[in-house]
Amino acid sequence: GTGAILALGIWGLWTARKHLSRVLRAAVSRSRGDADADEPIPYRLAIVALVLSTAYMVGFHCVAGCRWSFGIAMTVLTLSYYVMWARLRAETGLGFLAFPQELGESVRGAFGTVGLRPREVVAMAAFRWSYGPGEGASFDTTTANLSDTFKIADVAGMNRRRLMAASLAALVFALVMGWYIGLRGTYHYGFLSTAVGTAYGYPWLQTKYDPSAAFASLMTPEPTR
Repeated sequence: GTGAILALGIWGLWTARKHLSRVLRAAVSRSRGDADADEPIPYRLAIVALVLSTAYMVGFHCVAGCRWSFGIAMTVLTLSYYVMWARLRAETGLGFLAFPQELGESVRGAFGTVGLRPREVVAMAAFRWSYGPGEGASFDTTTANLSDTFKIADVAGMNRRRLMAASLAALVFALVMGWYIGLRGTYHYGFLSTAVGTAYGYPWLQTKYDPSAAFASLMTPEPTR
């Protein structure tokens, strides 16, 4: 399943090679004219943003104590997953897709953790929010929302560049509010006391909190199957 995901991502880039070639030529050309006048973002700005954001992702891994080769591999794989999902969303209209394995599981399952540094293993877990699986997580919410937005703009004859500016403004607003609400609520109530915390493997928190019972439930081995 993971191999199919990567193959679809590569296939998506391959089938778009002519368009991507035109985009690159228009971006580096001094007389590009109106080649990107109807696009949500100017081609040159899009390429610069892609290069800077990719370098930031790799650099963040290095600052976290990972090797640069590991940072490049994780960044490329993450972007491949996004390309694959964007293509499926655009052509099939799928609302969500349960991935066979999330990216971290695929890396650990294929190569193990023997050749990884401890900080690299921690980084895969810490960055999980950026490559979470489908069903309302990072891939489908990002690519699906933007794909649907631009499709609606095409049908309605809206200015896609203005719509892109509004989408970016909404993104900044959502990030600021998300940080504030998440940090304030988590520090006030505690993560394990929130609805998310009680839903992910902590059923004993849905009733009266008992530290000894909680510890006992975590330490009790599962029955042999």
